[in-house]
Amino acid sequence: MKKNKSNINKRVLAIVLCMVLMLSSGISTMADGEVAAGTPVPESGASKEPAAASVEGEAVEGEQTPAEESTDPETSTETQEETPTEPSATESKDEPAADTNNVSGVTELVGGNVIQDEPSKQETESDSTEQEPEIVSEATELKQEFTDEVGNVTQRVTANIPEGAFQANASEITMEVNYLDEAVENHVKELMTAALPENEILGDYILYDIKFKVNGEVTEPQKAITITFEGSGLQIEDTKKANVFYIDPADPEVQDDKDEIVEITQKSEMIENLQNAGQSIENIDEYDLSGISVKEDGTADQILMEGRISTVYGCYVEKTPVQVLEYTDDDVTINVNAYTEDAIPTGASLKVVPLRSDKKETEEQYKEVEKQLNKKAENEEYDIAGFLAYDISFINENGEEVEPNGEVKVAINYNQEAIPEGLEEDSDLDVTVMHLEENHKGDVKEVVDMSVDTSNVVTVETTDDAKVKKAEFITDSFSAYTITWKRNSYKVNVTAHYGYMDGTVFREFSDSSIEGISSDFSDITNTTVVDLRDKKYLGTVEGYTFKEVRLDNADNGTLANYLKREEYTYQLYYSNDNKEYTVWTNLEYPVNEKDIYYIFTEDSGSAGDNAEPVPTVSKRANQVDEKNNNYNLELDVSSSIGSITNKAKLDVLLIIDRSGSMDKENKMNDAKIAAKNLLSNLNGNKNLDLQYSLVSFSGKSSDGKESNASIDQTWTSSISNMNSAITNLSAEDGTNYQAAFRKSKSLLTDSKVRKDASQVVIFLTDGSPTSYIGDRSSTGTDTNYYDVENARSELASLSGVEYFYGIGFGSEFSQLSGTGYNVLKALTEGGTVKIGGNNIKCSGAPASIEKKMFSAGKLDELNEVFSSIASTVTKIACKNVVVTDTLSQYMESSDTTTYQLRITRKSDKTVVVETAEELWKQSATTPVINGTTGYKKTQDESTENNHTPLNLTGLTGTKFTTNGKTITCTLPADYELSPDYTYTLVINDVDVSEQAYKDYKDKNGYNAVGQADTGTFSRQEGFFSNDNDKAKMTYKVNGLSKEVKFPRPVVQIVGKASIVFEKVDQNGNPLAGATFALYNKPEHEGDELGQPIVSDIVSGVDGKVVIEDLENGTYILKEIAPPDGYLVTTNTWTIEVIKGTAILLNKNGDEVTKITNWSYNEGLSKDKKVQLNNWDDRTYDITLSASSLITSVTEESQQPIDIVMVLDTSGSMRWDCEYEQLYASKKISELDSGTYYLYKNEIWFQIWKSGKDWYIKYHNYSQDSQKIRASQSDADKWSYGITTGTRYTIYKEVSNPTTRINALKAAASGFIDQLAEKSPGSQVAIVPFASGVGTVTDLSNVGANHSNLTTAVNKLVADGATQTSDAVEKAYNIIKDAQNPVLGTASNPKYVIILTDGAANEGYKDGAVKYADKLKNVRDGNAGVFTIGFGLDADTSAWLSQLASKAGWNYTANNADELINAFDFIIDATTTGITIPDAVIRDYIDPRFEVVESTLPDGATLGIDDNGNQYVEWKTSILPSSEDSEGNSVPGWKATFTVKAKDDYIGGNTVKTNMEGSGITVGDETIPFINPTVNVKATLDTSPYEVTIYKGDKVPVYTTQTGDETIQSKMASIEKWFVNEYEGVSADRFTFKWYSDKECTQEVNISETASPESSVVYYLKVTYDAGDHTEESDANTIEPGDTVSHHAGEITTGDTIDDNIVEVTDNYTVNVISGKLQLTKKLEQDATSDQTFNFIVEKKNDDGTYTEITAIEINVPEGTRAGTEVSPSENELKKLEGLSRGEYRVRESDTDGYTLLYASIGTDTNTESSLSSDVKAATFKLGYIINKTDENVIRDNYTYDTKDGGVLGVAIFTNGKVDNWQIVKKSSSEGETSLWLSDAEFTLTASKLKGADNKPLIYKGKSNVNGIIEWKLDEKPVASSDFEPDTYILEETKAPIGYMVSGDKWTITINYKGEKPTIKCGDAVISSDSIIATGIYTYVYENTPIYELPSTGGKGIYWYSIGGMLLMMAAALILYKNKRREVLKS
Repeated sequence: MKKNKSNINKRVLAIVLCMVLMLSSGISTMADGEVAAGTPVPESGASKEPAAASVEGEAVEGEQTPAEESTDPETSTETQEETPTEPSATESKDEPAADTNNVSGVTELVGGNVIQDEPSKQETESDSTEQEPEIVSEATELKQEFTDEVGNVTQRVTANIPEGAFQANASEITMEVNYLDEAVENHVKELMTAALPENEILGDYILYDIKFKVNGEVTEPQKAITITFEGSGLQIEDTKKANVFYIDPADPEVQDDKDEIVEITQKSEMIENLQNAGQSIENIDEYDLSGISVKEDGTADQILMEGRISTVYGCYVEKTPVQVLEYTDDDVTINVNAYTEDAIPTGASLKVVPLRSDKKETEEQYKEVEKQLNKKAENEEYDIAGFLAYDISFINENGEEVEPNGEVKVAINYNQEAIPEGLEEDSDLDVTVMHLEENHKGDVKEVVDMSVDTSNVVTVETTDDAKVKKAEFITDSFSAYTITWKRNSYKVNVTAHYGYMDGTVFREFSDSSIEGISSDFSDITNTTVVDLRDKKYLGTVEGYTFKEVRLDNADNGTLANYLKREEYTYQLYYSNDNKEYTVWTNLEYPVNEKDIYYIFTEDSGSAGDNAEPVPTVSKRANQVDEKNNNYNLELDVSSSIGSITNKAKLDVLLIIDRSGSMDKENKMNDAKIAAKNLLSNLNGNKNLDLQYSLVSFSGKSSDGKESNASIDQTWTSSISNMNSAITNLSAEDGTNYQAAFRKSKSLLTDSKVRKDASQVVIFLTDGSPTSYIGDRSSTGTDTNYYDVENARSELASLSGVEYFYGIGFGSEFSQLSGTGYNVLKALTEGGTVKIGGNNIKCSGAPASIEKKMFSAGKLDELNEVFSSIASTVTKIACKNVVVTDTLSQYMESSDTTTYQLRITRKSDKTVVVETAEELWKQSATTPVINGTTGYKKTQDESTENNHTPLNLTGLTGTKFTTNGKTITCTLPADYELSPDYTYTLVINDVDVSEQAYKDYKDKNGYNAVGQADTGTFSRQEGFFSNDNDKAKMTYKVNGLSKEVKFPRPVVQIVGKASIVFEKVDQNGNPLAGATFALYNKPEHEGDELGQPIVSDIVSGVDGKVVIEDLENGTYILKEIAPPDGYLVTTNTWTIEVIKGTAILLNKNGDEVTKITNWSYNEGLSKDKKVQLNNWDDRTYDITLSASSLITSVTEESQQPIDIVMVLDTSGSMRWDCEYEQLYASKKISELDSGTYYLYKNEIWFQIWKSGKDWYIKYHNYSQDSQKIRASQSDADKWSYGITTGTRYTIYKEVSNPTTRINALKAAASGFIDQLAEKSPGSQVAIVPFASGVGTVTDLSNVGANHSNLTTAVNKLVADGATQTSDAVEKAYNIIKDAQNPVLGTASNPKYVIILTDGAANEGYKDGAVKYADKLKNVRDGNAGVFTIGFGLDADTSAWLSQLASKAGWNYTANNADELINAFDFIIDATTTGITIPDAVIRDYIDPRFEVVESTLPDGATLGIDDNGNQYVEWKTSILPSSEDSEGNSVPGWKATFTVKAKDDYIGGNTVKTNMEGSGITVGDETIPFINPTVNVKATLDTSPYEVTIYKGDKVPVYTTQTGDETIQSKMASIEKWFVNEYEGVSADRFTFKWYSDKECTQEVNISETASPESSVVYYLKVTYDAGDHTEESDANTIEPGDTVSHHAGEITTGDTIDDNIVEVTDNYTVNVISGKLQLTKKLEQDATSDQTFNFIVEKKNDDGTYTEITAIEINVPEGTRAGTEVSPSENELKKLEGLSRGEYRVRESDTDGYTLLYASIGTDTNTESSLSSDVKAATFKLGYIINKTDENVIRDNYTYDTKDGGVLGVAIFTNGKVDNWQIVKKSSSEGETSLWLSDAEFTLTASKLKGADNKPLIYKGKSNVNGIIEWKLDEKPVASSDFEPDTYILEETKAPIGYMVSGDKWTITINYKGEKPTIKCGDAVISSDSIIATGIYTYVYENTPIYELPSTGGKGIYWYSIGGMLLMMAAALILYKNKRREVLKS
């Protein structure tokens, strides 16, 4: 029962558990169901702002929510408002409230019937991990209400969400409704206004921004949503005037896409439209429609619409005018529309007065309008380009002007497109409407730009070139209105700098020192002339006098006194005299900042006592011969004081890097120490007057700004202040150079900077820049392009610095390389630095005296740098004086020009020294003072009145140097100018140059004004006599070079003109005998020249032609006879004479000084250039070029040519040449009515709207048009695949369009015209093609048949396909026919032009390529092929270009002008060449190179001559001219291919690239090419080498042991280098050296090197002398895009680089293997105690003896088991390692208690080995192969195979313990007591061992008194332990007395010496007795007595008796027991 009960209980428990499980499962399911269904979010109440309105559940119509049953709505709302929920991040951040009217709204959700709780975190996580079924929203109504301040609902927006509109629960859907902010509202107003019909204006409107959201995220619905506006208040009198719409926002991914209004058609209107169209309204609900219901008061009740997106929805009302007034004249019609009954005053009429400047009655009013417009423009920084003005007003019945009573719309319509008179059409002009608003007095109170200054929408419709067609605006007042054309002002951005010149450095005054400046230059407007010297710009500076104004640069900038702008231009001009103006800058340029420098000079004494002495210089140009225009030039130099007695002033600026890396390597601390040391050093110099300042800097790449740098100490003279500032520096962040330089600039321009002090800047950094001002790149510590470029730019802006030192501090700079070093060096000293892929070119720091970079790795080096800087700057008197004058282009020396030195005493003007006059030579050096001769001393010197003597002796060595137009007077270097003398360089008899005459003529006068006190024409106009930068005095002050420039005198020209030119050949050599005639220029162009004025003008032997006494006028010069052997020049030249200046002009109006005659044979130019292609690949591009140099002699009779014009006349040629894009992406349905164009599938279509439909056809085709369909399938069938709903790029037609066919006709006809004029003997054929070849015009003479050819072109008609191949084949056939040798024109060069506007049709491309190739083949068509692509895409252009003969002959054109240009290019290319019959261009390739065949251009063939030399060859019949018909340089014949240095050529410098025979061959003459040289990368092919030797062997020097080649020849490819005997490659160019270290500093001789102990690496250095490189080879070895040439070698040794040497080092590894021995000890018995065994290792000598090399011991510990192998210790084993080759013997020393049994060879032994005959010693031959006799383990090629062994010998030594044993003689008759017998004798005979007699060895023994047998061998005692191992027979030979000799024979076996024997007697084993003798094995040998009985009573009887008794007793006992057993049984 219990069991059953138990089972029942179990069952009950199971049931209960099941129930629990079921219950929990059900609960879980229920819970899941709730989550899946969604739980409503509790509402928090309504916000007062629409954007924050919350959503509340509300039942669908007909249902009631629990909330409605239990809660009063108002109460609910209040409760919700009190507990608002915090808005989501999205709402709070991205969607601010937009309720500007202070209304509140409540948004309610209708549909859910339960209140949802916010999902828990677990539910949210569950949702994110579990896959739930797709949710489809139920039908829901969303509502948002807007309330006023008291809570009344004013407006409501409701959205009815249909089922399935969103994939979300209804509770997750919200709607957010906002008003629009002002900017968006105005934008939408513009769109609504633009959509209005003509004459309508915008009335009331309502706008909402509606967003649909799911879970707070904007989500677009999948179905249309019905949206209802209630309470809008719109006044709608006619619903047809109301427009419901939404905004279709611009697609940001579509170019130029814009927001658009999309009208939602009203349902009533749609029904009407459908019914009018006869269509059913059954499916009306399929449309998105709207509806408007209007209340009785005319306000909108509800506005419904269907919407599908979140956007702006609204409704606006069109207002129709109720009254219209109109004004019209010949130009314009002006309408005023009123939209309310009273807007126009009753009875008023419209009055319009156009305001014109040319009408007297409106002239003043026009000027006032212009004034007001310009005033506004000036204030707002733009220019008024022009305007049209109208005074508009209403006139009442009394003739009075009255204002409108409300807003009216004014429409100005122009009868023709208009633009102000004199204003050029310009697409960049902005056109607007201006209103000149008046006050009650009629005065203009304000000018209002109605497009900008008001919220009214203004419409101005213009053409693309800014002509106005229509303007509309709304206004409520009348006065003057203007249509105004504006252009950007591009204000003059001029910075004025005020300062003085310190040598070549401009020192700028501080702002505080300048007074009286009242204006900048912003008032430079149209037509304004600004006098730069006006006091409002000039100002005053105490102690200084204004000198001059320079533009752009203070040192050598342009002198200018005036600036002005021309009317309505962007050009700013300058002038020196307010007469001739030159363009200075274009204000349109983005960067138009300009600089004006006001330069002052210091008043006498104003600099103070400490001013540095500045030499006084002056210059005069004195005219000495007016007729011949000769001048004497005098240059004076003097010095005011002789030395500096006061302190020199220095302003020192320290810039110190405080970036984080300065904390590393203790750099910051070291920098502080060194900086303080510098200050201490400077401060200790008592000759210096110092002040200091400090800037420090760091930086962040993610936050680069100016504050990265700081001014840590402003200018101070306190060294204590500086030290404190330096101490306070700390390191952090990155490195911003730019910030440091900008802070430094502010210090250097500070007023505390002393103008009479030198500025010294010291910049210290530990790394390259990592940031810049404005950097946000977060590049960390990397240096990028902008970090450096901004630093460079900022540094360049520093000014007034004499010294700049850049110091790189730390390990990054110690190597003098790397990014940091390169950047700082370039910034400081100048140069180009490469950052990433970009080169930054730096000009260096702007320091006038010195700019230098230092590197310091540690503190002591930094101290040295600072010391060097401190010692650089001092100032002393002027020495090293050099006076230089360079004549300007307007002056030149003559054969009579001389020079001399004059020295004058200042006090009495006495000339003390005057050297003799020296004749000016082009290049000469003349000592003018040498000792006491060479000068004229006119007065003795004295020292009276503190006079400083001249020091004539010191002047010894003064010299003059002339070089071209430059003369230099150099005083001795150590001569110091005396302050009491003036030193004058006098240049006599200098002429005015021909350039002066030319410029005077070209520029109609002079171009300069002489400075004061500069000679004859001081302060007058003229030409400067010297170059500004070249006339100067240079000198040194305390070793520091300085200079001062001389003033600039001017010279003038007078008299009749003469002209000189040269007659030369094509090489510039003078030609004598050319005869010219001079004519007066005819009155009319083309008239005959008439009779010559002079006809015998002949060139002299020097080629010069001189024509003199020419009066002002124009003449014609003509060559009438050439020199012998030359062609006459057929051109004429013009000579113009103006104001005594004559110039010679060619037909292009260019001045020439030489006229050339050509020799035909020398009229050929050829060249060969080589350019490195890839240095590492050793490839070079060879470019050959050739052209005709003959131009002028051939221009009037060009080489006749044959040319075939293949012209495309396919249907696409009807299209316009170009179209103008309107919209980048636009649907056709969205276009306004009009005509448009689009391009699809390579076809231009024309589309237009007719009625409600759009139509399409091919543009310029007459085929029927097709209606454009909406669906794609219909469109594919009916409208070329174009649909109304697809977006396309939309174009409009350009004004006055030209079709492609017409453009072709014009261009081709022009080509024929030009060819007829230039080369009338040429022939032309015309091959038109479309669907096949059209009517062909065969080759005909262009001169004779010119009109026929042009007529054929003009008859071409465009129609058909593009079958190009047929036409090219036809051209080929024409060319082939023209080659018939019977034709006189057969030798004419042949050309073909192929023009097409599209790719050939399928099937016609390959044929075109085929026949073009045949045409180009020199052995076939031999014709040049040009291609012209007209309006092609990239793919078609690429296909067409392959038809052309070469690059540059494939032209493209996209419009008519470009097409004409293409034909012009071809005419030049084909008509300006010379024919060279059978010319062959061949370039033989130097054998060190080979041609890369894949690079050979078309027409080139690769050949090999009989000697195996490669050459590249072309055959051509024509070479083009190097100039076109206009004299422009054009490319001639050119071809480029690539060569590669052969692999077996090692390389070198100055390597030739071609061989003799290269050139152009004509007939038997070859005009050779030059032989350019290059540097070829030397490739020393070396490889490491490795050998293996045995220790003790010598280092190998050959690759085998028999010595076939050296190791070094194996490592270096010597055989390869010399396999071909290349020029420059010889054995003496190579050196080989061995080194033991990798750095190659320890040279070794490996052949003498001792045998290495272990493996070693030697280093072979191979050096190759690549030869010297040259400037030419360097120039040809620069990779494209680089500036640095390569050299074959570049070896750095110390500080020098040898770029002629190539070195390579490789490893020679000598692996050393060595031998090793191993010893093992084995014992035959267990070790009973610790025991040491000793061994001797010996090496065999050459003489056969052995020498011990080491002793080894092996310790065997107690307890070691028998047979265990024991090895030596580790230290002992090491003695047996590293053994050299040889024979080694190992033997064991004797050991007490043990004996060596035998030695054996271990199985691991892998070398030759053997045992001694006694098996007691082992011998090993290390280094030899096991089992082979003396065969070396190192193979013949120095390799080693481990399987050969030879490195290990193993010996095993086995020992036995020595046992003490003996044999004793005993009597056998004794019992307990032993009876030892003596004198018994025995023999012990060996079985194997032999004696000396070769008989068995016999030991003899005899027992002693103790019975012990004693043994002897040959009478010598022998211990038993000394018996040799053997088997012995023991026999007794003599018994003791009384005993018998025993017959027992014992067999005694001894296995090893000392071992206990094994003894047998017969088969019985004799055991030892251990009792007899302790520790000695004793064997008893018994003897029996002769006879013996027991004695009576003796021991024998006793034992017998006892035994008997015992037996008896035993018997009795047995008997008793038996009886008893029987009795018992009984």
